[in-house]
Amino acid sequence: MAAAGLTKRFPGAVAHGIHSITLEDIRHYFKHDATEENHVPTLNYDLRSNKTVLPHAKLYGYDTTFSTVSMRIMDQVLRDMDKKDWYLTNYNTLEKLAHTAHMNEVWAKAKVHYDSISLLEPSGQLCRCLTDVQNNGIMKMLPFMSLKIRFPGITSGMHLQLENGQADWSGNIYHYAFFNDWSNELKNFDFSGEHVKERAAKKLVDGDKGMKARLVNEEAWKFWKHGMKSRNKHDDYELAMFLYCTLNQ
Repeated sequence: MAAAGLTKRFPGAVAHGIHSITLEDIRHYFKHDATEENHVPTLNYDLRSNKTVLPHAKLYGYDTTFSTVSMRIMDQVLRDMDKKDWYLTNYNTLEKLAHTAHMNEVWAKAKVHYDSISLLEPSGQLCRCLTDVQNNGIMKMLPFMSLKIRFPGITSGMHLQLENGQADWSGNIYHYAFFNDWSNELKNFDFSGEHVKERAAKKLVDGDKGMKARLVNEEAWKFWKHGMKSRNKHDDYELAMFLYCTLNQ
């Protein structure tokens, strides 16, 4: 993988890039004839479901007859704006719009690399490594992200205070820049066992206390915008490699 320009950021970069992707997004940016059996795992938008990670990006059903991506984003978010326990815990509608627009920017940047990769045709051996999500870290990162989205502050190291009612995270939201946290604890963590939430609060501590600013004014937007612009550019290439191999091999 290193010979192909991939780094230890690969699991996190890919997980961030696919955690909320829909089949419509895949068809728009990467492969127009992708099917519902696309093997791109994503997080379940339904936060009440016990099935946190889905094996394929789902057909969301938002209106793709709009001519611009911006209107598609509006429809995707606003059509479900009254739903509780949906998409992103504690995000208000404006924050959901900002996140969805941010992800479309990620996919637009990854598409540039995807189109170049399609001319090179990566080897089958490389693609087998990149698509082996059970062993390359992706299926550790995705459930980790799901926990942090469903239970903001769970990895802050404040689990005792949370249990004792001394800290209230109900108004907080997960931090979108966490996705490259990687450790032996995460590598060896069992997400399929019992008491996952409790064990994660003790074993997967990374000090993440959520976003420093809710998106409620101009000053907060400066903070959000800076974070979205400070992404590692090479992550786009790593995401594109995974998507190309998954959708074409």
